[in-house]
This record gives sequence, structure tokens and C-alpha cells, in this order.
Amino acid sequence: MNCPCGATPLSALPCQDEPFLENDTPTCGRRCGKKLPCSTQGEQHICRSQCHNGPCPPCTKSRIVQCYECKVKVRLDCQEIDLTDQYVCSKCFKPCKQVMNCGRHQCGKHNCAEQEMAHLCNKKCMKRLPCGSHDCDQPCHSGDCKECTKTSIKKLSCDCGEEVRVQCGAITPECKKRCARVHACAHQVTHTCHNKETCPPCYAQVQRTCVGGHDETFILKCKCGNKEQRALCSFVQSNGKTLQCGTGCTAQVHSTQPRRGAGEDFEDWVIAQLKSFIKKAKKGLIPPEYKFKTTSSYNRRIIHIQATAHGCTSESVGVEPNRYTMVYYKK
Repeated sequence: MNCPCGATPLSALPCQDEPFLENDTPTCGRRCGKKLPCSTQGEQHICRSQCHNGPCPPCTKSRIVQCYECKVKVRLDCQEIDLTDQYVCSKCFKPCKQVMNCGRHQCGKHNCAEQEMAHLCNKKCMKRLPCGSHDCDQPCHSGDCKECTKTSIKKLSCDCGEEVRVQCGAITPECKKRCARVHACAHQVTHTCHNKETCPPCYAQVQRTCVGGHDETFILKCKCGNKEQRALCSFVQSNGKTLQCGTGCTAQVHSTQPRRGAGEDFEDWVIAQLKSFIKKAKKGLIPPEYKFKTTSSYNRRIIHIQATAHGCTSESVGVEPNRYTMVYYKK
């Protein structure tokens, strides 16, 4: 077995400590000297690079070529000569304008002999694939490219930390494990691992004392640390701020019977809407989903609480100030 240029046996080269691949054969360091494809009987061109693996670099010389039509001779750089076709000067050149089978390129050959045949494009497609990272390396074609078959170098991982190597362009795989994020409240997590920016609200029941200072306690729905609460008093505490309920009540004096807050009227309306929706959805009269129109974050939380209490699932959709709530009936 010899070096890539064929001039020196491998046995004459320094000892190789590691095994080598077929395209990584040890080189001798001498000039390659292989005959280049642009050579003719009267003019030999050889590779002047050092002994190397793989194909020889393009020839840097020039040679005389004769026009196939008018027989005029000219000297051209070897890199400009198409070795797969007869040379035709610019005056005689008449390109074939037949569209290739890919529908994107024209034939372009001189006096093409395939004018009555199917013109098969031998170029590569090179369109950007849907993955956005690779180009299509298939033969040029019409229509959409196939999905990327390359394997991504990076591993996708869900929020719980589990990783898996996936096909290029794939979305983060769905994880069935329980959400492992750090939550603001200490209640047991009931939702699964997800890739949303925020976790679903916690619906564990807790007790809180009325903001107005009464001895009464109210059963509320914890909102993962936001301290959102259904208040019958004139003040409610939300996100660490004190808000008026809209009754005009002050914080100094409260009656023994807390006033009805504006939020309760909305909650009663939500309950009525949910009951009507569930009744019709059970009978198959309407689709199993209901859209509550755009409202405040406080009202949306009331909808979420009541949806869960009535055996439905819910989610907030859109961005502020046009965020609304969808409720889904589970059959």
C-alpha cells in the first residue's frame, strides 16, 4: 500500500502509532504529480500540491481550446473550461431555453440534443429546510422539500431536566412528569411538566382573615403566592397591594356583616354562565368550549376558580389588554 500520490510505500514512511482511515492515509510530503483531467495529448497538466488525500485542487494553468462550431482557437484558464461538454465561443453559442424537470432552471447547453427529451436537472436543490438550520441536499426538484433528516447536535430538554436527542427541527418533547419548578406556595404540585412561561394557578383551599380586620375567615383559592382572594370586605389584597372593592367602604369602620363586594356579582354571573354552558355541552348542543370575553386579571382568576369547581379546565389566551379566558368541558 502506498501514500496518496502513489510514489512512496507506506512501509517506507515513519511508523504510525494510530490506525488511519481510508481518506486519512499518511502522506509522503513530496509533490503529488497526478495527471489532471484538463490534460490533453499535447499538453500535460499535473498537480503541483504536496502529496494529499482526496481530489486534487483545480488546475491553475491554461490551455488552447477550439470552438466546436467556427473552429476558432483560443486560450482559456483550465478552471473556465467545461470538461463535460464541447467548447463553443460566445459568438456561436446558442443556449437551450428548455426548462428542466425541476421547474426552476433552464438547460442552457448549446444546441442541446435533449430538446425532445425530459431535461433532468443535475443540480442540488439547496432550498432552506423547515428546520431553518440546514439546506436541502436532494437533487433539484419541484414542490416542497422533505423534512430534515439530520440529527440535532444539541439535546432538547423539558423543564424537569430530562434530555433526549431528537431529529433536527423537532419541538421540545412532551413530558409526563410532575412540574419540578420552584413554586411560590408550599402546596403539592398537581400539574405536569410544561414549557409555558408561567405555571397554572394553584387551586388548593386556604383560610385567610378578612382584610378589614374581622374575625371571620374566608375559604379562598391560593394563586401561587399572589395573595389573590375573594373578599366580602371593602378591601382586597392582590399582588401585595390594597385595592378598593368599589363599595365606597373605608378601612376605619366595618359593620359586623361584611358588605357584598363588586367581585361577587361577577362571580355569580360566571357561575350562571358555566352552568348553562355545561348543561348544553353535555347534551351535545354546543361545542365543549366557551369563551369569556376580555376582562381584568382579577376576574379571570374568578373564572379559573369556578371552572375548576365545576369540573372544567380553563386557560387565559392572548396578551394584555385583550387577554380573555377559554373554558373546556371534559366529557
